[in-house]
Amino acid sequence: MLSGVFPGLLLLVQTIVEHLPAVPMPGPKIELPLAVIDGITRADLLCSFIPNTITTKASPTLSSSPWTLLVTSLVRLLLLIDFHI
Repeated sequence: MLSGVFPGLLLLVQTIVEHLPAVPMPGPKIELPLAVIDGITRADLLCSFIPNTITTKASPTLSSSPWTLLVTSLVRLLLLIDFHI
């Protein structure tokens, strides 16, 4: 059985957007702060999630290799770009 929370949330957001007097056009004043926040959160993801995944490997060769960290980060980044996650 599916929860009604997600459709309810979408309905609430759609109602709020429709009742706004005007939706601002994209521009540097709006997009730049959002781009900075997006960059910080992606960098945090790559710096906190990926190293923990690699350093907890059972193989000492893999867990201590900086190349493993770089390749894994690159693969994760390429997956994010390809699938727009």
